Formats: sequence, C-alpha cells, structure tokens
Amino acid sequence: MVLINLHVISWIILLILFFATYENFSSKQGPTPLFKPLHMATRLFMIFVLITGVWLIANAFTSAGSNHMLLTFKMVLGIAIVGLMEVSIARKKRKAPSRGVFIATWAVTVLTIILGIILPWGPLTQLFH
Repeated sequence: MVLINLHVISWIILLILFFATYENFSSKQGPTPLFKPLHMATRLFMIFVLITGVWLIANAFTSAGSNHMLLTFKMVLGIAIVGLMEVSIARKKRKAPSRGVFIATWAVTVLTIILGIILPWGPLTQLFH
C-alpha cells in the first residue's frame, strides 16, 4: 500500500512539474531561468514514477488473479506518457509546433489514470473487496 501511495504522489508531482516546465519556455523569448531546474526535476520524477511503476507491475504479476493484459497496457501507456512529455518539451525547445503533443500527453495521461483506477489495487476495486 505504501508503494502505491509513493507512485501516486510521484506522478502527481510529475504532472505538475511537466506543466510548469512546458509553460516556462516561451516560443518567442526562450527559456526562463526556472526552465532548466524544472526540466531536471521533471526527469527525476519520471525516473521515480517508472521505478515505482515497474515495482508495482512486478508485484501484480506475481500475485494470482491479476488482469495481466490490462496491467501491461497500463504499463505501455505509462511509458508512452514519459516519452510524450520529453517529446513535447523537446519540440517546444526547438520552437517546433508542440501543442498537439502536449494535448496528446494529457489525453493519454487521463486514459492511464482511468485505467489505474479500475484495475486491481485501484480505488474502485478496493471499494468492492
């Protein structure tokens, strides 16, 4: 249970840092002084989220009765989110169109959160056990 809380707190902080990092780079004026530290903190929390997510997946795969197909899909979506975050920030730094990737990142994030809520160990599943 503690690991799930650490994972959830880490991705909440990651989403906040990602938004702050993305918005601290202006297409016209370039990066603000906070951009580089925010980007590094975002990458650090990406690692935290990936490590805790892999740990949770490993625990879920060893337990009986888990829905491995949906868990694997959620893991793929989680990795996709990290990739989309990096791509959207990199595109913004290159002054290439990045708003579409930014919106796609949030759309995949919402889908992953919904999937995490309904899967085993999620809040809705815990209500009925």
